[in-house]
Amino acid sequence: MTVHVCIAPSGVVSPFTDGGPANASGSQSSLPFLRLPHPRTGIPSLFLLTDPSAPSTSQKSASPVLEVQAIAPDASRSWFLGDNTIVQDGKLLMLTPIDPAFLLIPFFTSIANTMGTVTQFRPLEDIFEDAISKFNTSIEEQAQEGGNTASVPQLLVVDEIIRFSRLDCVKLAAQRICEFKEITDDQVVYRLCRAKLQDYLRTKVARISDAAVFDSFRTLTRGLAKDGLGEETAATMPDLRQAARVRGACDIISQYLSSTIADELVASYDFSTLEAHFQMLHDEEFVTTSAKLAKENDVPEKKRADTGKKGKGGKNAVPSQGVKKLAKVNVQGMSKLNTFFTKKEKA
Repeated sequence: MTVHVCIAPSGVVSPFTDGGPANASGSQSSLPFLRLPHPRTGIPSLFLLTDPSAPSTSQKSASPVLEVQAIAPDASRSWFLGDNTIVQDGKLLMLTPIDPAFLLIPFFTSIANTMGTVTQFRPLEDIFEDAISKFNTSIEEQAQEGGNTASVPQLLVVDEIIRFSRLDCVKLAAQRICEFKEITDDQVVYRLCRAKLQDYLRTKVARISDAAVFDSFRTLTRGLAKDGLGEETAATMPDLRQAARVRGACDIISQYLSSTIADELVASYDFSTLEAHFQMLHDEEFVTTSAKLAKENDVPEKKRADTGKKGKGGKNAVPSQGVKKLAKVNVQGMSKLNTFFTKKEKA
């Protein structure tokens, strides 16, 4: 049995086994792990479906999909558990909830035309099948170009992803970022809507950039202080601090977006005053650094000038200790040094 140490949301998974995590009923999940394109890179990555029957009927409900990340040590490590158990694999697994809407974006954008738009309404299964074919073709082409098949990501499994597309949480996520039409009670067709997607992402940004939420993370507040927008500026520059929070929230969300969509999200905000603030800090740092370098460069020049005054016959030249000792030696009757390097005359 393979054992891993992991950090997961409370009550989500039971101890891992080769068959997958146990669900709420105690039985093994039929769809435990999924390999899906990462929303930012498109590289097939591992995700865990904790409860296939979870409807996720609202945006605030917990997502049944967890992103699986492995933190590997830089050398051989093991885990020592409290019950005298040793886990030989020293890496740490992180299981974090992810909004299924982010996982759908790569599928919709991959079937877009050259103008980046999707013109046809299609069922989710058709969209997924078409996208999977393109993803796998791209992976195979990269394998042929690189020649190193060992480092090539695994291909996407069609059956797994099609079952994933049938989940209620996936259908609801698609409705948040797509235009959709109900053809019949059992058939719904979708088309990605860029405006709807951007509005949905902006709601994410608004939630993260809320002062109470953003300032509760020390890492984020340290970033504000680094940009000259620490707590001491809360009263004097509140608008700049909020703009910095929004920009920071965009950076966080962009970790799960392609570069194109991330740029569109940032462009939907006006960061002109914030960029002017950053430029002012950059200019001040440049002036300070230039003055410091100029001061450091002046010191060697002064030393060289002083050395020139005291060197080679200078009146102010100070002899070294070795020269002083040699001056006290009695050299009377000694041959000069150059006599040892001249030819002796034949008798």
